[in-house]
This record gives sequence, structure tokens and C-alpha cells, in this order.
Amino acid sequence: MEYLKSDKQSNDKRMEIIIDSIKKAAEAVHIAGAACKKSDTAYKALTLSNKKEMWDILQLYLREYKDFINKMTVFTGYYIYNVDRNFYEQCSIDDIRKQIENVIGFIYAKEALTSVAKENFKQCLKKILKATKLFTDKELAIL
Repeated sequence: MEYLKSDKQSNDKRMEIIIDSIKKAAEAVHIAGAACKKSDTAYKALTLSNKKEMWDILQLYLREYKDFINKMTVFTGYYIYNVDRNFYEQCSIDDIRKQIENVIGFIYAKEALTSVAKENFKQCLKKILKATKLFTDKELAIL
């Protein structure tokens, strides 16, 4: 079993801003369609109330996007780590739902960064994130 982890609580707000910005940039450069399609099951999981079903869907996405998520750690502060059954038992449905929302953001980012419009996406994303004044030029240069 795997789970997204952040070293700092403050990364949660930054991650929300990053996810929102990624989606906006993907839509602005017209590449959101593929990401939306690939994250369809994750979106459906957000409406579930069965913890096991939600967890299983989260695990599928974490396995598929693990390498990409871990490569983005320097920028996002999030990385994938292994957890045990006891960890799962302590997770709430809301915890899992938040994880799925984060994974959707990573799906959008990966799809956008591997598309033909990747340079347009990167510039658009940098502009959106810079406007928040939460990211330094050094952090934005990672993109």
C-alpha cells in the first residue's frame, strides 16, 4: 500500500494552489481533455462512500504515477511512501478523498508535461503560480 506524504503541513495549502493552477493552465492551453479522461475513475471515486473501494482506486493511481509524483517532490513537497494495514485502518474517508484529489492534480500535470503543448503549458502554469506570490523564481524554474 502506498500513500502521499508531505514533510510540512504548510504544503497542503501549496498543493491545493498547485493543483488548481495545473488545471487552469491545462484548460488554458486546451490539453485538459486527456487528463480528465485518465482521471475519470478518480473523479468517480470522490463520490464513493466505501473506504475500501476508494483506497483501491487510490492505490491504482499511486502505482501508475509514483515515479512522476516522486520526481515532482522538490516542487510540491509530496512523495509516495509505503504504509501498512494499520495505517489504512486509521485513515478516514476524507483523508483518502484528499489523496485522490491530489492525485488528480498530478495526473493533469503529467499529461500536460508530456503533451505536444508542453512548453505553452509550462509558461502558463508559471504565470499562474507566480501571480499567487507563494512561489519563488527558483521554485518556478524547476518547471
